[in-house]
Parts: sequence; C-alpha cells; structure tokens
Amino acid sequence: MVKWEKEICIALMLFALASALIVASSIAREDHLIGPGCSSEKVSDILSKSREKAEYLRAYAESIKHKSANQDFLSLAMQSPDASEERPAEGEVKYYPTGLIVTAAELADNMAKIDAANRLLRASGINISYPASWDWRSKGMVTEVRDQRSCGACVAFAALAVEESTWLIANSSHNYNLSEWYLFQIAGGDCSTGSQYERILKAAKAPGTVTEECCPYLESTLCTLPLYTILSWKKIYTSAEAKEHIAKKGPLMSGMGVYEDFYWVDSNKIYAQEWGSFYGYHAICIVGYDDAQGCWIIKNSWSRLWGDEGFCRI
Repeated sequence: MVKWEKEICIALMLFALASALIVASSIAREDHLIGPGCSSEKVSDILSKSREKAEYLRAYAESIKHKSANQDFLSLAMQSPDASEERPAEGEVKYYPTGLIVTAAELADNMAKIDAANRLLRASGINISYPASWDWRSKGMVTEVRDQRSCGACVAFAALAVEESTWLIANSSHNYNLSEWYLFQIAGGDCSTGSQYERILKAAKAPGTVTEECCPYLESTLCTLPLYTILSWKKIYTSAEAKEHIAKKGPLMSGMGVYEDFYWVDSNKIYAQEWGSFYGYHAICIVGYDDAQGCWIIKNSWSRLWGDEGFCRI
C-alpha cells in the first residue's frame, strides 16, 4: 500500500554531450510494495564484473603511466601553453570511472533538437526569467557526495542525487540516502560498460529504488521496501529553461564527455577542457549556476577527494 504521496520535480540536463537539456517532472512516492530485489545471483554476477573492471582499470592506469613517462610534455605545452601548469607531473596517473552509454545517433538527434528548440525560443519572443545565480548547496538542499568507486554506475548516482535533493526541497525532513546499487541492477546496468539514461529512468519509475540501508552499494540487498519512485520525465533543450528549472524547482541531471584533465580539476578554477585524451561519457548532477562567472555547478560521484570536495564549476 502507498504510505503517502507528494508531488515533486526532478530534472536532467545533457549540456556537454550535445548541449541538450532534459527535465524530468515527477511524483515521488514511498511505496510499501514488495518489488524485485537484488538477487544473490545477480549481485554475484555484477560484483564479479566490478572486480574485473577494477583489474582492468589498474592495468589501464599502468599503461597510461608508461605512456605519460615517455610523452613529450614540452610539445604538448606548446600546443596549449595556458594549460601546462595544470598538467600532472610526468608518470602521475589519476583515473575515475564513467559509465554513461550514448550513441552517435543519439548525439546527432540531440544536436538537431537543441538547434530547433533554440530557434523556436528566439522566434517566440518568450522571456524566461531566472536569478543571475543559484546554488542549492547554500540552502542545505544537496545530499552528501557519494563514490561510485570502480563501477560505471554514474547514471544511477546522478539520477538519485537529483531525486534526493528534490525530496529535501519538498520537505527538509526527507533527508534520504537512496540505493544506487539497487536502481543500477534493476535497470540492467553493467559495471564494466555502464547504463543509459532511459533504462535508469524507467527503473526509477517502476519499481523504483530502496534506501542505501536496504541495499548497500556493491553488496547484497537486505530488504526490498519501502520503494521510492518517480512518475515521469521529459526533455528540454535550452539553457534558459534549465536555469529556470534549477532556480524554481531543483537540481538537474546531466551528461558530459570526459577528458583526462577532468580528473585533475582545480577547485579554484572553472573547468574547461584543454588537454588529455577522451575517456567516455559521464552522468553528473547540476546543483546550480552562476551567470557572472559563466559556469554550472556540478555534484559528481567520485567521492569528496575529487574537485572541490566532490563538486566543481564547469
């Protein structure tokens, strides 16, 4: 039976994948229904893949270390002189998992829809208003930074970062820590490859997820209720609408292309990609923006040791 219901809104934003913005309007529910749990067989399978991923990452880090030890950093600095001081010292390696699966066709479709949406907005003459800056952290409406560790579960982490904040905004007593592992598994996520937005969102809608206490990250489930669910989601494609949503309703979920220099984010600067190889697509949560500084403020899932205690400006 449903204990209670309350309307809230969550949101997603693919600003760096193809500058596409996605917003999910939803009703979050706490349902006391028995749903599919993290079966021991499935946990075992995914944990095995997680260990394989960890071994792969260690080997990959060693290959990067070997490559960087033989790299001509002076030549690279000449190509991008302003970034030379931000590069790691020779031989240093830093790597974090990504896990957002997106195809070239999806990116092309996003770009086309972004272009059409922005042209339509300009032609309509509609004035979308929002404050010059906003940061949900300053209002105490952002939950703790999590750590996806060696598993490519970033989409589940980003989705629940938004959902947890939205619960807080709806009622500050609802400081939930929801289970990314439960959601990732029921959505068919794979630690070695990751997951797609739509599969995670479909799972977040039904059956939903449980608390972290019920299903700890990378461990076996202890219970399958209560379930926390969303009702629906939709896409938007303009920055103005995204900022309006952030200021009026709550954080956004987003995706971006990750290059090596993103692993070395300087907490005192606004990140913009300058050097390094492409490593994949990654899902993050956007908790604010600042027009004066020209940046978005993101919450990542790489622990508090990364960036500005787990956050950064981009």
